Amino acid sequence: MSKRLKVGIAGCGEAVQILHLPSLAYLSDLFEVTALCDASPAVLDAVGSRLPWARRTTEVDELVAGDDVDVVLVTSPNVFHADTALAAIAAGKHVFIEKPMCITDAEADALAAAEKKMGVVVGVGYMRRHAPAFERAVREVA
Repeated sequence: MSKRLKVGIAGCGEAVQILHLPSLAYLSDLFEVTALCDASPAVLDAVGSRLPWARRTTEVDELVAGDDVDVVLVTSPNVFHADTALAAIAAGKHVFIEKPMCITDAEADALAAAEKKMGVVVGVGYMRRHAPAFERAVREVA
């Protein structure tokens, strides 16, 4: 990779604060958090105080419009995942969506179609999918 990917985060709640920000900091040779978005100005300010260089907004459309974002990390409440991801895809951004990807089959179809149309990469995070306890449970249930 020739450059670090510039990450915009949509949703700055507990998962971002405890899991994603430390992981992105650990991988700082690959990723740089450049923009933050949250509906709560208080949460946005609290998280933004840890990343004073990152642009802040309460509007998803402003987050995804910036040239300072290559990929959008979608960690907002589940009901907003599809709309946020679709806005990012429409802006030509790659997307990483926390589980669940969306709520309805129609949203899943729209996400798949948008990804194909725009030629971006969309990934869904299932952090425990390959955890040994989960894999054992799958075997036991089978």
